[in-house]
Amino acid sequence: MYLDHIIEVNLPTIGRWISRSGAEEMHVEHPVLAQPRKLYPEFDVWWEKVREENRTCYVLKDYDQQVRGIAVIDPRASNEVKLCTFCLTVDERGTGLHFLRAVCASLAAEGFKRVYGTVLPDQTSVLDFFKRAGFHALPPDVISKSLDTHAPFLSYASSQ
Repeated sequence: MYLDHIIEVNLPTIGRWISRSGAEEMHVEHPVLAQPRKLYPEFDVWWEKVREENRTCYVLKDYDQQVRGIAVIDPRASNEVKLCTFCLTVDERGTGLHFLRAVCASLAAEGFKRVYGTVLPDQTSVLDFFKRAGFHALPPDVISKSLDTHAPFLSYASSQ
C-alpha cells in the first residue's frame, strides 16, 4: 500500500519532505547509498534484488527535490516491518532522528506495531543513534532464528 500524501519534516531552518516510493527509482550509485556500499561487500547485488522486488522506500528530499536520505522497509508479518536500510547523505546527519521518527510514525499509522532491524556489531555509533530514536537492543534469546543474524537486533514498538 502506498501513501498518497507527503509528510513534512519540520526543522528549524531547513525544510525536508518525506515521500514514499518504490526502490526501482533509486540507482545503486546514488550518493545516498554510498555508506552502505562501503560497509557491505554484497550491497550492490542486494540492492538489485531490492529494486527487482520494488520494495517500499521512504525518501527524504530537500526543497530542490534532491534525495537526502532513504529508509527501505520490508513487511514481515501482519504487524511488523523490517527496516532494511536507513541512510543519509553525509551532509544530512542532523536530520536523521527526525527522519527515522517520521518513518516509524507513518508505519504505526498504517497499523504496524513493531519496526525492527539489525546493526553490524562494530557500528556502535549507529546503534547509539537508533537507541536515541527509541529502539532497544533485544537479548539473543528473544531473537527468532528466522530473523537476521547480524547483532545487535533492534526493535521499536509503536505506542498505538
